[in-house]
Amino acid sequence: MILWTCSYPSEIKKYTNKFSNDGIYFHHVNENPGISSNMGNFGYYEQKFYFNLLFEDKAGFNPEMEWKEIYKYLKWCKESNYLPDKTWTTKY
Repeated sequence: MILWTCSYPSEIKKYTNKFSNDGIYFHHVNENPGISSNMGNFGYYEQKFYFNLLFEDKAGFNPEMEWKEIYKYLKWCKESNYLPDKTWTTKY
């Protein structure tokens, strides 16, 4: 998971500490070094942030209405052992 935020560094530290205490860990903050156009990953991401899922109020995410549906979906994925299609790959 990546924390993508416009928060100030002191706020980010506070938030990541809180998340960590709650058992939520982020691999990166405001970067995604695992995706690179040089590695051929699905497209050109030198100026665009790559993500699969965005929880963001500015993108229309409404936590009061949508967390329950997300929880149900993730629970279904776990119960049915759903995994991404293994044939998905990078360009090269």
